[in-house]
Amino acid sequence: MTSQSLLRGLVREARPKQWAKNVLVFVAPAAAGVLNPFESTYYLRLTVVGFVAFCLVSSATYVVNDILDVESDRAHPTKRNRPIAAGVVPVGVAVVVAVLMFTTGVVLALFNRGPDAEVNWALGGIVAGYAVLTTTYSLWLKRVVVLDLVILSAGFILRLLGGAFAAGVDVSDWFLVISLFGSMFIAAAKRHAEAAELGAQASTVRATLGEYSPAYLNMVQTIAASGTVISYCLWAVEAGSDASVTTTVATPWAQLSIIPLVIAVLRYALLVDKGEGAAPEDVILHDRQMQLMGALLAACIFIGGVRMSMTREVLTGWGRTAPSAARVVAARGDDEVASALASVDARGLVARGSGAPTATVPRTPGGWSWMVPRTRASST
Repeated sequence: MTSQSLLRGLVREARPKQWAKNVLVFVAPAAAGVLNPFESTYYLRLTVVGFVAFCLVSSATYVVNDILDVESDRAHPTKRNRPIAAGVVPVGVAVVVAVLMFTTGVVLALFNRGPDAEVNWALGGIVAGYAVLTTTYSLWLKRVVVLDLVILSAGFILRLLGGAFAAGVDVSDWFLVISLFGSMFIAAAKRHAEAAELGAQASTVRATLGEYSPAYLNMVQTIAASGTVISYCLWAVEAGSDASVTTTVATPWAQLSIIPLVIAVLRYALLVDKGEGAAPEDVILHDRQMQLMGALLAACIFIGGVRMSMTREVLTGWGRTAPSAARVVAARGDDEVASALASVDARGLVARGSGAPTATVPRTPGGWSWMVPRTRASST
């Protein structure tokens, strides 16, 4: 075995194609409208570091999974060609590489804001938790019926949440609901495609596949797909008609994004029904219609986020406090003030004016601001 073949084997073992799943890290910041590079690259840099951290840690878990599944992989029609199963990468080398990638990924997650900034414990916990969850899945949970679907979908959800923690944006209730249903849809579709691909050998390669009937997996897919589309439509309609946002752009970008989303779900379901979808990343990388719908969906969300960012302002804090994007409402009357107060989230409300400056509140370039706690804002 040459060092060149070993290096190629390690690259294959890291599965760069699987990194396409980690693009989910960009979803929450994009939906929050903070990835506009024309306004600031601060949040984009934070998200990119989070993406790299997930790529490293996910690759480490793939290596660990292949180490644990080396015997069953050798009986699989395609997985037997994986570097560890084929003997290209020795198990000892694979263990060292997995540890290095995991450690580097977690460190990047903890310090995605820079070495001199506050440690991002939330992102570090999400990334480390993802590794623990997937490793536990490889050791035990993949053999537990139903739970293997839940854990598989949880991997996608953690990527989505990781993006939110990387950029420091809030996660709405709608985001969580859409993520839950969408992840379950992909997980059920993956199992359905695997069962169709493996045929009579399905239960031998993966025990849980012998417990799932095609009718059951179809039912789970239907429920998850319906939940994804309905919850996304409700979010898009609500986001597009947010009366508390002052904007001169009438084009309903959020509502328009429903069209590519629905087409993408229908297309993915068709591909799974034809026996594809065992590897979701292959569908994303090779199906032109899915790529087109994904691009249109991303464009609608990005353009809507750019328009929304026109009503946002970056507030700078004191010391190590990171800048944060806040929605600025130009209230022109009591009704609009009441609407803004009603939409206050857990972080509170920043009221900008000419009040006396203090050293305990964020400040804006054009004046001083102060925080109104949620309890005060809600009682008004």
